[in-house]
Amino acid sequence: MKPKEKILLLAKAMQNREIPIQGLVEFYGQAKDPEKGFCLSAITSITKDNPGFIKDPLDFIISQINYKAPRVKWQACEIIANASKKFPQR
Repeated sequence: MKPKEKILLLAKAMQNREIPIQGLVEFYGQAKDPEKGFCLSAITSITKDNPGFIKDPLDFIISQINYKAPRVKWQACEIIANASKKFPQR
């Protein structure tokens, strides 16, 4: 399975509430950098169409902006850009 397919499967499972966002955040704490980027990529794909999806973990996403891995930083910034449509005050 290609990485993009995995990201789309994870995003679909999160949208369908098969994988709760809080569960992903807990996994993220133990994950290696490539897996963290993968998780944030899935959230990015969701927030493109549904920026309100990350209302609860928005502070967590913001905290990832200064992470050491470039992909994690980049994905966090993209998620925040998508969410800014819905949460301009934050």
